[in-house]
Formats: sequence, C-alpha cells, structure tokens
Amino acid sequence: MSFLNAGLLGLGALFTVPLLIHLLNKRRYQRVPWAAMHFLLKAYKQNRRRLRLQNLLLLLLRCAIPILLALAIARPQLGSRISLGVDNSSTHHILLLDRSYSMGARSGAGGSPFENMRRISQALVDHIGQQENDHISLLLFDSRVSTPVRDELGISGAKRALTALDAPRDTVAHLVPAVRSAMELLDEGKKPGVLYIFSDFQDSLLDHLAQEQKPGTQKANKQEPQPKSARSDKPAAPKPASPESADPRFRELADLFGDLRERDCEIRLLPLAPRETPQNSQIVKLRLLPQNAVARVGATLQAELRHMGGGSRELLARMAIDGKNPQTRRVTLETGKLQSIEFPLRFLEEGMHSIQLSLEEDALPVDDLRQLVVHVRDRIRVLLVEGRDQDAGSADLDPILGESFLWDRLLDPSSGEGKDELLTFQTTVVDEDRFQADPSYFQGQDLIVLAGLSGPRGSVAARLTQFVEKGGGLLIIPGPGSSADLFNSRLFGSAGEKGPLPLRLLGMRGFLGKLGNVAGGSIPSRYLTPRIEDREHPMLHDFASDKVLAEILQRTPVYRYFAASLADRPKDTRLLLGLTGAEDPSSAVLLAVRSFGRGHCALLSSNISKRPSRWNRLDDLWVALPLMHSLVHGLAEENPERLNRLVGQGLSAWLPERPQGLWVTSPGSEQRSAVALPEREAMDSVLGLGQRSPGFLTPAFGRTFKSGIYTLEAEFEGRTRATQRIPFAVAPDPAEGELRYFSQQQLQQELPMAQVQQRLELDDHVEAATGATELGRFFMILVLIFGILESLLAALLGGRRR
Repeated sequence: MSFLNAGLLGLGALFTVPLLIHLLNKRRYQRVPWAAMHFLLKAYKQNRRRLRLQNLLLLLLRCAIPILLALAIARPQLGSRISLGVDNSSTHHILLLDRSYSMGARSGAGGSPFENMRRISQALVDHIGQQENDHISLLLFDSRVSTPVRDELGISGAKRALTALDAPRDTVAHLVPAVRSAMELLDEGKKPGVLYIFSDFQDSLLDHLAQEQKPGTQKANKQEPQPKSARSDKPAAPKPASPESADPRFRELADLFGDLRERDCEIRLLPLAPRETPQNSQIVKLRLLPQNAVARVGATLQAELRHMGGGSRELLARMAIDGKNPQTRRVTLETGKLQSIEFPLRFLEEGMHSIQLSLEEDALPVDDLRQLVVHVRDRIRVLLVEGRDQDAGSADLDPILGESFLWDRLLDPSSGEGKDELLTFQTTVVDEDRFQADPSYFQGQDLIVLAGLSGPRGSVAARLTQFVEKGGGLLIIPGPGSSADLFNSRLFGSAGEKGPLPLRLLGMRGFLGKLGNVAGGSIPSRYLTPRIEDREHPMLHDFASDKVLAEILQRTPVYRYFAASLADRPKDTRLLLGLTGAEDPSSAVLLAVRSFGRGHCALLSSNISKRPSRWNRLDDLWVALPLMHSLVHGLAEENPERLNRLVGQGLSAWLPERPQGLWVTSPGSEQRSAVALPEREAMDSVLGLGQRSPGFLTPAFGRTFKSGIYTLEAEFEGRTRATQRIPFAVAPDPAEGELRYFSQQQLQQELPMAQVQQRLELDDHVEAATGATELGRFFMILVLIFGILESLLAALLGGRRR
C-alpha cells in the first residue's frame, strides 16, 4: 500500500482526543455516603458488563473516526498495476513529455496543457519513487528528442529535470521519433516497462509522416528481429494486429506500439488538450513582392492570416521596418479561413533589414509575431553581352537593331536618371570580345545575359560556372552566330555536369533562310507558337495570373529557335515554355531554367530583337515587358528561405572565405555562442560539393528553439575582411498553432494497444496514470458511516440511561 499524501497520516493521532475525554470523564465523581446507595451499587454490579461494552463500543467508534479521516485525506493506493501487476523487482517507467508551443495554449482558468502536464508528471514521479527498485527515464520531445534522465534508479534526477522545465519551446512536436527513442531505452534496460505519453495530441503531431507516406517515398515498416523480453518466465504479450486505419498517419505509430507490447511494455496516453479549443489567430506566411527588394523602390508586404476557434475575430495588425515607422490595419478573420492583407513599404537604404508583423495577443502568443529578413540592393545589376553580328548590311551599324538593345531599354528606360520606380535595374552593355578578354566585368553583377554569343572560351566558361554557383544568374540566348558545340562542351558536358546550361543544344530549327528573311522580305506563313508548360513557376506568374496575357503569349509567332535535347536533361532543369507546331516536338523548347549551386541559369532558345531578320515577335511590348522583367527578377533572386527559417531548422550562410571565428547571437540574449569550424576537406565530403562550390559554407547552427532574430557573426584572419554580420528570421511553424486535436475516441480506435486515460481532474489523472486502486473515497465513506453510527449509539445509550 502507498499513499499519495503520506504526510497527512499524522492526523490519525487525533484519535487520542476522544480517549482522553473518556479517561478524564472517568475521574469526574466524588464519594458521598448515602444509605440508599447500597441498592444502586447492587444494580450497577448486575449491569456493569453491559455498560462497559456499550462505553467501549462508543469509544472505539469515536477513536476510529479521526483515524479513518486521516486515511481518507492521505489517499492510500492498493493493487497498483505498476507495482503489483508485474514483478516488483524492477520496472522501467518512461515519461514522454511534449514541449511544443501548442502546449502553452491558455484556456480559461484550467491552465495550459503544459502546466497541467508538469503538475501531473511531478505527482506521477513521486508515486514511482515509492516503488522499490523501479527505474525512470524522462524524454522531452518536440521536433527533436532529448533525454535529461536516462534509466535512473531513484527520482531525484527526474524531479530536477521537471523543475527546470519552465516553459514550452517555440517548436513543433513529432511523436514517432520520440517513441522510437523510448523503444531504444527500453531495449537497453532489458526490463518490463510502462510508457507514459503526455501531449495535447493535436493533428500536427503526425504531420511529418504524411510526406513519408506519399507514393514513392513510403518507408518500409519491416523491423529487424528484436530481443526477447527480459522476463523469460513470462511470455511476451501477443502483438495486436494493426487495424486498417482511417487515417494512414497512425499506421507507423500503431506498429511501434505493437512492438512495445511485444517487449512487455504498457502504453498509456494522457491527452491534455483543453476542454474547448482556444481562440488563436496566427500569422501563417510573410512574403515581399517583388522578392528582389531595391532601395527607394516601392514594394508590398503580403501577409496570410488565419483564425482558429469559435466565431470571427476583429483585430489590429501592426507592421514595422527595423522597429520604425509602424503601420496598422484592422482586419476581421473568419474561423478556419486564410485571409491576406497587404502593407505598402519602401526601403530607404540598401543592406539587411527586418520586417515585423504582429497581431493582438491571444491564447497562443507565439504565432502572433512573425519577422522577415530582407536583403535590399541598391539596384539589380545586369550585364548584357552583345554577340558578334553575323548579318550583313549597313543596318547592323544601328544600335537599335542590336541583340541587347531591347533588353537595355525595357530594363533601364531612363538610363539611371529617372524616377525611383524606373531604377530597379542597372544595365551595362559590352561586346563579346571585351567580355571574353576582361574578367573584371563579372564583378558586382547580379545577372549576366549572353545575347547571341558565339561561344564562351574555356576560361570564360569556368568563370560563368563559378558565377552561377556563387548565386549569380545567367541567361543564355543563342543567336545566328552561336555554336552549339562550344556551349555544350564548355557549359553542359555529357549530362550537365560541366556547367549550368539547362539543356544540350542541337542547332537552329525553323522556317526561315540563313539570315532569317525569305525572298522578298515577306513574313513567312509558317511559324510556331509558345506553350506554357509550368504555370506554377514564379517566372511565369504574370502570365499564369492573367489569362489574356497568357493567350497573347501563346499566339505570338516564333519563326526560328535553337532545338534542345530532352534525352539527357539534368534532373534540376524545369521546362517553362515549349513550342507548338514543330516537326520534332521533343526538341522544341522555348524556355528552360535550371538551379545550379546557389544560382540559376535559363535558356531562351529564340533571341528577341527588332531586326528585320528577327526570329520571333516576342519583341511586342505586351509580351516582352512582363517576360523580360520576370526572367530578370527570377534569375537575380536571392532565395528568401536562406535568411528566413522555421524554428528547429539550422542556420548557415555562404562566406567568401573560411573565417577565423564564427558566433551566433540568439533572440533576447547578448551573449554569443561559438560555432565550431570543421576543416574544409571535411565540409566538402559532407556536402559532396568539392570544387563545385566556391566560398565557405558555415556549419549549421541548430539550436533554434526560439523564434526571433538570430545574428551570425564571422571574423576573418588578419582582419583582411570586415566582420560580416548576417541576420536570420526564425518563425514558428503555423501548423502547430492550428489546434486541431485528436479526440480520445479516435486515439483509442486508431491505437487499441494503448490505454487512453479519461480527461479528469489533476488528482484523477494521477490515479489513472498509475493504474492503482485508490482507497481514499472508501475511507471517506467509512468516516460518514462511523459518524452516523456514533451519533445513533450515543443517542440510544443516553436515552436508556435517563
């Protein structure tokens, strides 16, 4: 027998009170001589035995009442399945505690699930400490699993760990990896066990399994042969068959629970979800349009908001840049629906900036604040390389008829002297010979456009490859004088391994003569038309969102193009535009783009110009303007995910060279945490990059358990470079804040091999968790019965004696 409130057993000493009263009353009389007393004494002697029995019975009832009351308050437990259902020699108790940020949701006066979990687990640990020879392990899980207490005999370590568990992290929770870790602990200890899982059991707990179970990615559930149960004298429980689940995400978890039952381990689920779903408004996503931010040029912050809980909610959204110049919007959110709001903004200076959006605080404050780090450029610098002209005639002397003229005019119409909105791009035009001879043209460029280049030299091809690998953009537009063999051998190789060229070039195709004109200069009657292949790609966003614009593009004539092979297409090449009406449709590609290293390379197979020998009519402003701007923005884009991460994801950045020291400053802290630097050879072997990745990739800093702004600082040897500071915005995963809980009925149906405890009050949770039979209520009933009996007996005896 054990007691939940053993310290209150001392109240049982109150039984001495009626005993003392009895003894004192026994002495309260005086001897008085009286003749008639002789007859009374004689009657008393005849009834003395009966009176003594009556007094003794009344005394025992009165002494039993305080003893039973003390036992009722101390709450004894008897017949515990933990201590009596298995051999008391040793049991391994494993507590899995969910510390994701949804556990901090506040709901009325009942406290958050995290607070309830901590109280219940502390009471459970106290109970386990009363079982001799029992071991305890404590696992804390979110997106990762940590084991502060590992198979310890005694509860002192577990109590210290629970005391230190002061608040949930801003992370998501994944249950399956935590159960696997618990299974490993059980195998190490080779003892029968009891697994307790404390969580709010919301839908996102199994979300990571949805990706694994998509077609082609499902993992085999076949298990290696497992060790037999440590209790050889007791056969292992048969593994229950996993039912055909209505929700396939439960299947792997059910298999793991079945394996635990084979290991003689009981499983208890303790759902801690609030009785009513708390109202939670959250910021789901922040996006800057356009994604390439340019100083002094207007942009738009687009935010997606969602509200969970009963009814709609009206609130204020507040946006600020670097904590300054706040803007507010009042918005009404409907339950379960995504709603977008926009804030116009303008960055006055280039460099790193942070945008902060906050909502009025609700039951779950973590996802009421989200930040976005943006690298703002002074201008997007585009180098236009004009290929050698192959056409004859004096018209070639006119710059308007050049291959790069239309790009230059549409990207920088004011030549750097107009209004701010016209200064997004800064173009530089250079001819092919100067570009191939002078490597300095690569410096400071965001995008290089090769318009009609005959073919890159070997050294130039190497510099182009390195330029794209380091994050630059490259657009290749072959022209009449372009050599497919030079491009293929120096920028593609056998299967795209030598350079960033998206596809192998096959040569010119189409319906025009050598110079692009038919006899008499008439426009040919035969032509091809573009066909949109990938409407989801950002470079075609303008055409995908505007049906009229898409129709104009797909009716624009294309007379000549460079065919490309799809047979040896690299796996990271995406086809954006095809051509309809070609004799060989498999090689008719108008636009393809490829991610290479940290940058992108695009192939536009038909050049755009104003020449009479033009290859197409893509020079029409309805098509040329959105197409050129989308291509340049897409190729010069810096991946926003590089600086904006989710809680739990690693932070790393490319540096121009290996730093001497590397530190990270976390949100709300002024102390820097050092990041260990591996050798370059070791880093290359891990990444598999070798010479294909110029610069130095910092090791990932993974301790991102809190949302906010992290700063990476890099110092270089000999002060050859200034200290580089790179901010990162780390945001909570909005899926954790949706607060869609599994019901107890669903958990019991999907996981029949586990015991799902009813959601009761705190003390009842402990009773259910320990599996014991509590006698506190029984003793309280006895107190009432004994009290009634004492009253009735006292009244009966008092009446007879009168």
